[in-house]
Amino acid sequence: MERGNKQVPIWMQVMLFGTVACIALFVHLFHIAEIPNGIHVDEMGMGYDAWCLAHFGVDRYLKSYPVYLMNFGGGQSALYAYLCIPFVKWFGLSPVTLRLPGILLYMVSLFCGAGVFMLDSDDTARRKALTGMVMMTMLPVFMMLFRIGMDCNLMLAMSVIFLFLAARAVRAQRVTAFVAAGFAGGVLLYTYVISYVVMPVFLALALGYLLAVRKIRFCHVLALGIPIAVLSAPLIAVQLVNLLGLPEFQMGPFTITRLFQYRRGEISLGHLSVQSVKDAVMSIFLFDGLRYNTVAPFGTVYYVSLPLIGMGIVKCVRDFAASIRKKEFCYKTLYLLWLAVLFAAGCCMEANTNRLNAAMAAMPVLLVEGIWQTVAWFQDVRMQNTVKTILAVAYLICFSSFLLYYFGGTYAKLYEEMDYFDNPLDEALAFVESDALCSTQTTYISAINQTYIYYLGAALVSPFDFNQDNVFDREDPMIYSKWTAGHGRYRFGMPEQLDWNANYIVDHNNTACSSLLRESGFMEHRLERYSVYTFDLNTFIQMDLKTDVELVWELGMNSQNQIRTDYGTQTIEGVESVVLVGWSYDKKYMSSWDSVYLDLDGKKYYAEFVERGDIAVRLGNEALLECGMLFFIPKAEFDNQVSAELMFIDFGNKVYAKERVEILHETCD
Repeated sequence: MERGNKQVPIWMQVMLFGTVACIALFVHLFHIAEIPNGIHVDEMGMGYDAWCLAHFGVDRYLKSYPVYLMNFGGGQSALYAYLCIPFVKWFGLSPVTLRLPGILLYMVSLFCGAGVFMLDSDDTARRKALTGMVMMTMLPVFMMLFRIGMDCNLMLAMSVIFLFLAARAVRAQRVTAFVAAGFAGGVLLYTYVISYVVMPVFLALALGYLLAVRKIRFCHVLALGIPIAVLSAPLIAVQLVNLLGLPEFQMGPFTITRLFQYRRGEISLGHLSVQSVKDAVMSIFLFDGLRYNTVAPFGTVYYVSLPLIGMGIVKCVRDFAASIRKKEFCYKTLYLLWLAVLFAAGCCMEANTNRLNAAMAAMPVLLVEGIWQTVAWFQDVRMQNTVKTILAVAYLICFSSFLLYYFGGTYAKLYEEMDYFDNPLDEALAFVESDALCSTQTTYISAINQTYIYYLGAALVSPFDFNQDNVFDREDPMIYSKWTAGHGRYRFGMPEQLDWNANYIVDHNNTACSSLLRESGFMEHRLERYSVYTFDLNTFIQMDLKTDVELVWELGMNSQNQIRTDYGTQTIEGVESVVLVGWSYDKKYMSSWDSVYLDLDGKKYYAEFVERGDIAVRLGNEALLECGMLFFIPKAEFDNQVSAELMFIDFGNKVYAKERVEILHETCD
């Protein structure tokens, strides 16, 4: 590396590259558990599968080392989960352990992204390498994508590694170098499903180019192709199993997965339109609609980069044409082809930045070439230095502004709530399990994205225990809703009727559910991310049913408040049911009840409140308009039962009344 005519010492070069690498590592690790806020649902799904594989050798569906994860039914590439295994095994499941593998692979790609410039032999190679490394550190897209543990984002890192090894192999013309590139290309297929389309097209174009410049031999093709073919074979088998509806099977310890939601046709010419082209351009060069991928004020690569990238593309196209004419290999052509294939794929799908993340592998090369081309326009050395200074200051301002925006509180405040992100349940579950009363009761977790996976990720339930309670049956059309309904004492989602003998875990953002529970007399235990709501009947005053409660039954009970199961039954939706009709109110406070239920051996049936204008008129009190009660209870639930408990609750006045009622299985007048 030279500064003017003075050679920069090797130790200083190493220090410069090391400093940039340290900055890159720091900005990726800084507040990694808090920014972005929460954990993406695919992160959590991948993380729990990694934890299961680390401890039991199976995923959440009890599949032994799947080559393609099922995730939530539609599939998920497996490489990220396997990279996570040592981290979750040694350090547990957390945002840090889920995101660290992606950051470490990014660091490897950082040196590969710089290394490709070193394939040149001119005196600018090291300066270009350092500039490329700086760009991979500063550009927003490289920071934001690698701060989320999503499987697809690994495609960007592996693309940088693969393209470097491929360019190095062509330049070195060694069989071992082609084997290394082929191995990287095969691993890349395990990062994201879009690679299944991108890799074959790119390899065909790259092979055609290398044949044109006479820089590849048959032994090189074999050395590159055999590792890719071997590594791709299990993934091809997965596609055939799902495409043809074949049963899944194992190759040694590895499972060839059959999905129950096979997503075909996500990339097809049928998606091609003016809008799809626009979306592809936006996703690669500007920003998309997902704020965990990009932010509009800065874009993917900063807006100052766009004209430079444009010039870089023009320069690379010219170099490509010259290389064909001179029969000389130009490594920049590989990056140009890679970008073109990714862009074409983006035009044939619903594009966003994380889906097209691998296109960013070309950006440092194009950007560096654009910068050098811009500087070369000026013949005067002083003007060149001025341009360099202006560009350096511009990028320093962009980078500093982005860091301030991202880490200074603005990003966290604006995007505290993002689609597909929810907070870990660890703290809430720890509270429930440590409380003497809560730990013995049913706990409902208000609905978040795939509630069950956040529960499993916090409780770290063995997949064998979970599947024992939730039998997975592929042929059942309701399989997924049943499989994810609950586990043990936990239920995923809110009940149709509040259960006052249960606890509720509610996200702070779910204001509707929180308000309902507070208004219903539940006590809030506010934690950092969630609130746990409990109900303590001991804080309510018990009323005398005979003196403080007006209760009249019109059907289903006799004058002694005895339920007659063989009288007044009706068939409701094909089920023979006992129907109870009546009306009641709180005489002491002259108000309707907030809740009335019948407890049959721990199973609660809640009354449907019915308007009784006749009662309200007779008593001259509009507050009693909804004092009517209507129960529909399956008759079979009364079998072998001799009594039940009838409960009346008035939350506003914090009073309740209850009565043990007898169940008669013969008509009693």
